[in-house]
Amino acid sequence: MTRKFIKDTIAVCIPACGPIEPVVLTNYMAAVNHAARKGVKVEHFELTNRLLLPIARQFLAEKFLKGSAEWSLWLDSDMQIPE
Repeated sequence: MTRKFIKDTIAVCIPACGPIEPVVLTNYMAAVNHAARKGVKVEHFELTNRLLLPIARQFLAEKFLKGSAEWSLWLDSDMQIPE
């Protein structure tokens, strides 16, 4: 069965096993806003908390595959995107 998706949409997936620093989360939200201004639709912005990383990754991958985003963007919970 072929997965149906909406062209030019992304799902932002952030597997985390603990809290995310506010500056990092603010950076991610700025990146999502920038993408939206450039015409990229963000279908969902999903992060996990208090899950072991392999379980968190599996959870996010399954959620992505059930959704309609064309692409998934995976970010570590401790990285910042350059401006």
